[in-house]
Amino acid sequence: MAIHTPMHHATAMIMLRILKESTENVVFMQNQGDFWQHHTWAHAANASSKRLTFDDQFTYHYDNDAWRKHISTMDVFVSGRIHGAMMAISAGVPTIIIPNDMRLLELAEVMKLPIVRKPLATDDIYSLIKSITFDGKAFDHNRAQVARKYKQSFDSFGILMNHIVVGLIKEV
Repeated sequence: MAIHTPMHHATAMIMLRILKESTENVVFMQNQGDFWQHHTWAHAANASSKRLTFDDQFTYHYDNDAWRKHISTMDVFVSGRIHGAMMAISAGVPTIIIPNDMRLLELAEVMKLPIVRKPLATDDIYSLIKSITFDGKAFDHNRAQVARKYKQSFDSFGILMNHIVVGLIKEV
């Protein structure tokens, strides 16, 4: 999970419950300020102001390759941040976006990513998964269109695009 503060009360409740359900569930912190995230979560969930007991479930990677490798071991990634979502997608992990602001909502909509717009405080990971729809064809079509635009721009400047990326551009 990667979540942006301040977050919606329902989102805080969901994330706290997911962390408590299993010690395998992890929050990936994206910057130094996120180290205090669990205090924000506890406050948002009207929990005790004392330090939460699952500190070992919060992790931070100083290296993107290590971050991607760790995420690649996950079954699903729930994110309220675009950077965490993109890292999970790049690691091939199914990603669910819970947008906490219009920026993330707009980015997720444009990229055709799975979104849970209004989570309920009673939601768990299974209800989140059931509540989204993912159109893989629309996602792939959009990805190919964006890649083609990059290729056109690169070509116009005489810059060669990585042949692996060019090979991924499908005619849709």
